[in-house]
Amino acid sequence: MGAKHRWNVLWILLLLWVAGDRVVAQTQRGTITGRVTDSTGAVIVGAKIEAKNPELGVSLEAASNEEGLYSVTYLNKCDGIQTL
Repeated sequence: MGAKHRWNVLWILLLLWVAGDRVVAQTQRGTITGRVTDSTGAVIVGAKIEAKNPELGVSLEAASNEEGLYSVTYLNKCDGIQTL
């Protein structure tokens, strides 16, 4: 194996090590978004939305805006998110 080939292998290993560090740093978080309306289709402003994770005992809240839209972010991955 020549010196040039060794340097190429070292560069590739270095790049994989640096890129691998970035991949490990990613998290699995989710977001729930939606729109709150009544039975006539009119938006409901200020509706409380609560996402509960019974596995972790964590609850996150949001409220619908003037367009009835809401977003609950930074949800941990689990099998049983409940929204109210």
